[in-house]
Amino acid sequence: LIGPNVCFFSGTHPLDPDLRNGTNGPELGRPITVGEDCWIAGNVIILPGVTIGDGCTIGAGSVVTKVDITLF
Repeated sequence: LIGPNVCFFSGTHPLDPDLRNGTNGPELGRPITVGEDCWIAGNVIILPGVTIGDGCTIGAGSVVTKVDITLF
């Protein structure tokens, strides 16, 4: 289940400004994986490289930055 205004951002750039080199540096992509039977409420932002495990609930307005979220 995915609510309204959910954003999946898979693109990223190097954090080192010398390597990033303005707009001339590399652009990277990292996968986003969402498990079975998840509920992602409205206005959630999910950042690159995140894995959301089976059965997770992400509350409205959350910004998901951690690489692995699992149900405990």
